[in-house]
This record gives sequence, structure tokens and C-alpha cells, in this order.
Amino acid sequence: MIGIWHEGALGDLLLSRLAIAHLKREFGRLTLYARNEVRNLYKEAGLADQVLSTEYGIPKDLEILFVFTRSPSLRELFEEAFSGKVHFIETVPNERRHVALFQLERAGGKEVPAEGLLLKPPGFLWTPQYLLCHPGSGGRAKCYPREDLKQALKILGAEGLPIKVILGPAEMDLEEFFGDFEVFLSSDLEKALKVLSRAKLLVGNDSGLSHLAAALGVPTLALFGPTDPVLWAPFGGQTKILYPFSRLPPKRLATEIQTLLSTTARSRPETEPLEREAEPWVERVVEPSGVGRSDTEAAVEAEEPEPQDKSVAFEELDWLGVEVVVVEAEPR
Repeated sequence: MIGIWHEGALGDLLLSRLAIAHLKREFGRLTLYARNEVRNLYKEAGLADQVLSTEYGIPKDLEILFVFTRSPSLRELFEEAFSGKVHFIETVPNERRHVALFQLERAGGKEVPAEGLLLKPPGFLWTPQYLLCHPGSGGRAKCYPREDLKQALKILGAEGLPIKVILGPAEMDLEEFFGDFEVFLSSDLEKALKVLSRAKLLVGNDSGLSHLAAALGVPTLALFGPTDPVLWAPFGGQTKILYPFSRLPPKRLATEIQTLLSTTARSRPETEPLEREAEPWVERVVEPSGVGRSDTEAAVEAEEPEPQDKSVAFEELDWLGVEVVVVEAEPR
């Protein structure tokens, strides 16, 4: 049995599922060591035979370990402490392409494994009832302005649309601000899964919950600002990205939500081969993220990338079933 070590946050761990699915296909049995509790979904979905927290420490009984990291200090730790063979899979590319496809290639994969597109446990039943909105993210800069979001929701609510707002532990202070709507306080994965199972559509930012919704097959509208959707777009079910949200007025957002709700049919993208040759185990120089920060949180420090029209990078997202809409500038 091989091991996989992943200390990323919720969204980061979900973005690695194509590479993990490939390793599962290649090696058969594997144990996933991960910091985030979403690791349990990997076992339920059949992509891991055993899941353990990284708090258990570096495993001693494995011959091969794949470590997903961009941290030089973590590399040094495993090179010194792990007695078996260790392979390091860098998590963020130097080029403008999707993180999941980049990691898949670094793991040796040449085609998108269909079993990794969705990460839906057998007991997850999608019974859509309401529009669900998540106003938070790992960093304030990645959040669509709350005042504009509230205005868009009020436009939709005036038309009789049932609307719920979900808040995680980091957004509990927004409960009063969104008091015009029913608010769900979600402190763990089980509660989040229950709320998502009844969502007709999740509207969120570049956040772990948006990645979770897409991975479960829940239709997702993600609003991107300073981070680049070409790298970080959620994928899995019917996923649409509006980018950049600095150009997105509330009325336009409300219209986009209405349009998506009117077309709730979900399509699962087909498996297509990657045109680039795989580059497993090739070292690339990547600046490490800070301790305790997710890869996407580290990326926020960069300036908002200049939006591009239908580029080659956007076309690559078609393989993952993701539609990116570049929002044209207009008066707010």
C-alpha cells in the first residue's frame, strides 16, 4: 500500500483529486493522510482505502509516499524522516493552467480519470429546494462585496425565490448582516453536506465550499476576483465562473443566477486525453506559501490578473466542464 500526504485546506485537497484518483488507479491500495476532514469523502467515494489525519505523524510502515507540497521545509523533513521512497508533487504551476491538471501530470497521469471528477459519497442525494449563497472565503479580498451580494439576493427574493445563506466558522459575524434570509451556521463537513444536498445552485466565491459543491455535483456559480480561475476554478458538476467580480454589478449577478436556475440540468464532462506529455517528479522552483495558509490564500497577494477572452487556458477548462465568463466593464 502506498501513502499520500496532503496538508492543504479544503479547496486545496479537493483540487488534488484527479492526481489522487490516478495514483489509486495505478497502485491499487492507498492511505490518504490529510489535514482537512474532507479526506473522509475520498474513502467514501472509493479513492482511498484508509484515511488518517496528518496529526498522526509521518508514517513508518510504507514503502512509497507521495507528498503534495510546495514547501521546501516540508520536503527536507520527509527526506530526513521517511525511510521509504518519497515523491514530491508540487501543487502550483509556474505556468497559467489549472492546478488539478498540473498535479495530475506531475503524478504521471496523461488523461483525466473519470472517477476523480466527482467526489460524491453514496449517501449524498441531491434534492434541490433553494438557492444557497456562501458569502465567505479564506481571505476578504476573495469575497464579492457583501453589500452587492445582499442587494442581488434581495432582487431575487422579491420574485419569490427561496434563498438560504450558509456561514462557516470564519463568517459567523455575518449572521446579522444577512438576517433578511434564513441562515445556516455550518461548523463541520456533515452539516455542510446536508445543506448542500438541498441547494438548487450554490453561489460562492473562490472558497473551499464552492469547491466542495462542485465536487459533489451541485450546480455552482463561483465569483472570482484577485485569484485566477484558470488555475483555481472549482470543477465536477455544472460550474460557471464570473470573473472578475470587480466588474460585476448586483443586477447582473441576479440575472446570471436566474439564468442558471432556469437550466438546472447537470452534465458530467467526458474523459479526454491531455495533449501535453506528463512530467512526473520534475523539480520546478516555486516560492513556498506561508505556514498555515492555503495555496489560494497565498495567491491572493498577487495583483488581479488581466482578464483574457477565450484563451487556450480557458479552453483547457472545458475538459473539466467549467465555463468561464469574462465580465465586461460597465457602470455600476
